[in-house]
Amino acid sequence: MPDEIQPTDWFAGLDFATDTFTGADGASVRSTRRAGAAPEADLLDRQTVPQSEAAYRRQLSDVFGSGEAAVTADLGASPELAGLLKSWPARGSRQTGERIFTLVSEGMGRAFGFTPAHLAWSRGLPADNAIGLFLRGAGWEKVVISALLLNRPVREFLDTVVHEQTHRLQHALTCRLNTPQIPLDPQVRGLVLYWLRKEPDRKRDYQAAARIRDPRERLAFYRSIPIEFHAYGAAERLVHTLLP
Repeated sequence: MPDEIQPTDWFAGLDFATDTFTGADGASVRSTRRAGAAPEADLLDRQTVPQSEAAYRRQLSDVFGSGEAAVTADLGASPELAGLLKSWPARGSRQTGERIFTLVSEGMGRAFGFTPAHLAWSRGLPADNAIGLFLRGAGWEKVVISALLLNRPVREFLDTVVHEQTHRLQHALTCRLNTPQIPLDPQVRGLVLYWLRKEPDRKRDYQAAARIRDPRERLAFYRSIPIEFHAYGAAERLVHTLLP
């Protein structure tokens, strides 16, 4: 695996040596939304915040595409990861899962310039989300993965790791809205403001998705939530490349 991947142009202002989000990460999304509301009236923000779902999806690709390519190249060059993915037994072990989690999370952190969340295992998660969650509190952040996922194909485990660390990346970028010493690129800032604009509706949308009985319709609705569209897409593209 390469020692280091240079950050993309979008993320060139980040400090790779430390967690640059320490301090800012304690802010809740709600407080960040209040702080970010006033600047949204600026002309630059009006030009960079997507004005439609189609524009949002194009901007996601423009901003994160090169980083995703860097993650794919990095992880694809890892003999250790390739061996772990191929040797995943019918019943995976926690040791194997933890090493895959570490390699994938560190690769994402190098490409996008953020500190990934640590892993926590859970025997069971809420019925409407039985695989994985990104959770945060004052001074801590975890990707919580159900141990039941060790009984599933490795594709599902890998998908979950990338999906939840993408939520960690989203949160890190959101917190930087209040950190002027490491300002966001205007296009990234536009995406963050788009996420925050949709934030008041997110809980309602999750609840609406949970009430849909047809699994395919439920997944389609869930994926239409902006941050979930990003996380699902990032995970599926990486899994498809590493495990074609």
